[in-house]
Amino acid sequence: MDVEYTAEARLDVLNALDYYEEQQKALAVDFYNELIATEEAIRDMPDFWHLVGKKYRRKHLKRYPYSIVYLTRPDQILIVAVAHSSRKPNYWR
Repeated sequence: MDVEYTAEARLDVLNALDYYEEQQKALAVDFYNELIATEEAIRDMPDFWHLVGKKYRRKHLKRYPYSIVYLTRPDQILIVAVAHSSRKPNYWR
């Protein structure tokens, strides 16, 4: 199944990577690796993760305070946000 990021979700990722790279480059690398692992878990079981509303799902990253918010389509997973769990809750709606 293909995974696609909206422009807003890509910006979320870039902002998080910039922040962690400013703290320590290794944190940015680790965040990115965890993001990819979470994306793969979603790809493997897209309907398994928590429902948010009627059509969105959310999968939390393990070590970072972020969640991937996505929609499932017949041949695609559309990631609409990589949302920080303490900032502007549900801004992506």
